[in-house]
Amino acid sequence: DLTDVPEGYAREGSDWRCATNYTGTAVARCVVNEKNCLIPGKLVLSGCLLVFPCAPPDLSLLLERSQCLSVPDGLDCNASCVKTDCVSAGTVRLRCPPLNTDPLKRPDRISGLCDVL
Repeated sequence: DLTDVPEGYAREGSDWRCATNYTGTAVARCVVNEKNCLIPGKLVLSGCLLVFPCAPPDLSLLLERSQCLSVPDGLDCNASCVKTDCVSAGTVRLRCPPLNTDPLKRPDRISGLCDVL
């Protein structure tokens, strides 16, 4: 039994699961020392990954990036096209995938487009 539960894991009865803000499938295994049976086995947990918000949108989308600096996983964000004479006005809808585990992932464009005039 663990006295210090690793970050990202939680005990539920006799089972292990991923903690809040983590995703995956918790896997518990007992690692034993094959050379010395007097050393007790060690419980090792794996399989849970931290969920991250998406990074700001790509510069090539010509958006006001400050409107969507950090898009929470599974949610949408609306950003205006940059205000300049050579880019069309409008709004672009972005979405961060649910349970995103990549801190560098940029949100996906769902609708809208900023065009160079």
